[in-house]
Amino acid sequence: MGFSQGAALAASMLLHRLTTPTGAPLFRAAIFICSPLPFSSNLWNGIDTRRYFGPSSRALNPVRRDCPTEIPSYLVTDPRYLRGEEWFEEHEGKQGRVGDEEGRVVIDSDSSDASESESDASLSSSSELSRGSSRSASPWYQMFHHTCDEIRIQIPTVNIIGLRDQWRLHSKDLIRLCDEGNTAVFEHNGGHEIPRYASEDICDLVEDLFLRC
Repeated sequence: MGFSQGAALAASMLLHRLTTPTGAPLFRAAIFICSPLPFSSNLWNGIDTRRYFGPSSRALNPVRRDCPTEIPSYLVTDPRYLRGEEWFEEHEGKQGRVGDEEGRVVIDSDSSDASESESDASLSSSSELSRGSSRSASPWYQMFHHTCDEIRIQIPTVNIIGLRDQWRLHSKDLIRLCDEGNTAVFEHNGGHEIPRYASEDICDLVEDLFLRC
């Protein structure tokens, strides 16, 4: 069972396990509450999201062939959240702009960022990819998404979504990373929360989940 970032971590663990030779699930069932999309710890899965979360927007070579680099616009959240309030205040007005016309976080790099750009470029080196390494001198971020990942969470799941939650569309896309015939969805009228008024409905879903696992 996971709430928000904890749910994303649990989903990420389940999806990563499916990429291993054994592929045996870590849990018998899962409950995702208001979950953002999970991130991948390797370069072989997900959307390359470095332009949104990484240290530089320049010279971002592809991490793998045909790897998407654009987060669907409906999933892009507040730039202040993406990089953190302190980062935003420090960089706002420096070296160009913060935030482009589509709400993406963008910093125009100068020569002082050259080393970061070179580190980003090194991510696509054959030695790094051939080892399937999850380590690099420069940060990189891969977001699991149903449009570029074929793996699906096969265990029974429940997805609880707030209709006024800023992560609602993330939660809806997480559902599409679960087995369609083995998940239940509950939408409530609240935000990023576990609503007390819906406790009985949620308990019914949990009891049903236990019967399915």
